Amino acid sequence: MNAGVKAEGKIKNNVSSLPVALLHRKAAPGILWFAAAALLLMFALYGLGVFGTSGRSVEDMNFTDGDLFYTGMLKNGKFTGDGKLTYANGDTYEGGFFAGRFDGYGLFTSADGWRYEGVFEKGNMTGQGVLYARNGDVLSGGPKGIAEFVSAQKWSYTGGIDAGGQSGSGKLVMTDGGVYEGGFRLGLADGQGTYTRADGIKIYDGAFKFGLFNGQGYFYEPDGNIEYMGEFTNGLFDGQGEYRENGALKYKGEFSSGYPGGNGTYYSPDGWVYEGGFKGGIFDGEGTVTEADGSVTKGTWERGIKIS
Repeated sequence: MNAGVKAEGKIKNNVSSLPVALLHRKAAPGILWFAAAALLLMFALYGLGVFGTSGRSVEDMNFTDGDLFYTGMLKNGKFTGDGKLTYANGDTYEGGFFAGRFDGYGLFTSADGWRYEGVFEKGNMTGQGVLYARNGDVLSGGPKGIAEFVSAQKWSYTGGIDAGGQSGSGKLVMTDGGVYEGGFRLGLADGQGTYTRADGIKIYDGAFKFGLFNGQGYFYEPDGNIEYMGEFTNGLFDGQGEYRENGALKYKGEFSSGYPGGNGTYYSPDGWVYEGGFKGGIFDGEGTVTEADGSVTKGTWERGIKIS
């Protein structure tokens, strides 16, 4: 029986990081790129100050000061109304102006190959628009910080966004078709969420932090049965939990770094039960075996082998 105990007593978590690497690797880069680009654009536009020239009332005009070329409306010496502004480096803005600043609907095109089309207010992007990256990424912004991002690498995100990346509630569709839906913070899965494979099979439902399984959660087998329910730490079974195979309870107790570790109970498919110490997924320490016929054996195990 010792050989069987050793083999069956070792429960290894082979799948703890299945969606974690995907979330951590694919959730952040494009959105964080957007945040940086958007902030740079906003600072650049704001830094231009108030465009204008003195001594003019409302009229169409062409204006050049060496670095800028403007065609459009003026009011009280400032760009107001529809106009087009061209910079010496090739950047252009075409759209609404008010009191010398971008205001209203407009299109800013960078000579570097990216562009933003949408609503401006007092020289700043409001977020209600579309940002087209040079590499083909597209970010569509809406009211209240809700955005839709489509990567040139064929993954996408819809949900909340701020200067740090994905934030609040959102939905991430990965290149392999897998879907994460739930909370985000600083561009990573954070809070309650669900990860589902491309074929619609749910893999994990529970708490995330820093893009990893952290806290209470459920890990599912492909047939929909719960494989593990309990605590996770950094993507691994860790803390109190229950491990099942084909719906049948196999282990209940403490886990450590993905394996049964500490005190727990192992349920053999043959009907006998071991209750006691575990280490690295193997019986280790004081324990008790109760056979299917009710007979009891107490002793000490070391690395899965009963030594006394």
